[in-house]
Amino acid sequence: MGTFLTNSKMNPALRERIEASVRAGSPRVPGAAPSRLRPRVVAVVRVAAAAGLIAAVVSVLVMWRRTTREFEQSRAALLMDVRARAAAFTAPQRRMVEQIEGLLLDADDPSAPDYIAPALTKPRALQALLDRPSVYLRGPSAAFGNVSALRALSAEASQDAFIHCLIRPPSARNEKAVLAAVRAAYDGDVASEAVQVGQLHAARMALPFISQPWLERVETVTSSAELKHMRRQFERAPLQKALRVARALHVVAVLDEPKAAGAVVEIDGATAHRVQVVLYEIASGKQLLRLRRSVDPAWVSEKHRSAAARDLNSCRLALDVRAHAENPE
Repeated sequence: MGTFLTNSKMNPALRERIEASVRAGSPRVPGAAPSRLRPRVVAVVRVAAAAGLIAAVVSVLVMWRRTTREFEQSRAALLMDVRARAAAFTAPQRRMVEQIEGLLLDADDPSAPDYIAPALTKPRALQALLDRPSVYLRGPSAAFGNVSALRALSAEASQDAFIHCLIRPPSARNEKAVLAAVRAAYDGDVASEAVQVGQLHAARMALPFISQPWLERVETVTSSAELKHMRRQFERAPLQKALRVARALHVVAVLDEPKAAGAVVEIDGATAHRVQVVLYEIASGKQLLRLRRSVDPAWVSEKHRSAAARDLNSCRLALDVRAHAENPE
């Protein structure tokens, strides 16, 4: 047997020993397993690897099923909550915001004559109407000219002394009585009529969260993060305020026209100008009251003019409205 370890010039005996060693192969390492055991080891390793892979796949599947189950439970819970809150609103109530906005967009009409519905001239008829839920909005007359300006106004508007004094009028027109009513208007414990005056902007922000498109979004969302975001949005939606607006029967609006030429503006914004007051029945769209009056802070004492003239004027304007109902001209 030839090998590169030998050559023809070597001692024959030495060459024979080298070739014999090559033929016999390498000596076995002491303690090594016989070659017939090696396939078993390979098989065990393969089985272990397969078992580990199967265990990993099963673990992933179990986790996926658990995550999917929790996701579907969260979706079902949100759908149930949305449907429960939506059930509190009738179909007409869900369209209330657009209906009210339509009425308010027709409110600005300085040339229209004063008007009071005959039914409101009866004793306590106006008070009975005002004791029922209503929506109130006040702002510059120009803001009632288009829907974008109207919505911007409603987003910033708040209650003022006018609506309080209209519902809970002062006992007299003198400054002391009117000032007491103004202070009560900002007292949370006294101004209980705040519960009766809804916020139009709150309703606009909340009603989409009980709409059919919102339900469809919840039904089709596939991301857990998005579902959690939708839950937070729903829980922050001012649905209770929206329900108050939806249950309103009337809308009261006060439109402040531009100030009179050369009129002085007080620190609180009060100035001589004309004001329109309108009252609508929401369901029918009927105008129940319209009044246009001048307001001027000149009657307010120097002591209170800088800080309270606007509210004092507003409260007196409310008294004018009530007087118009009691004694229509």
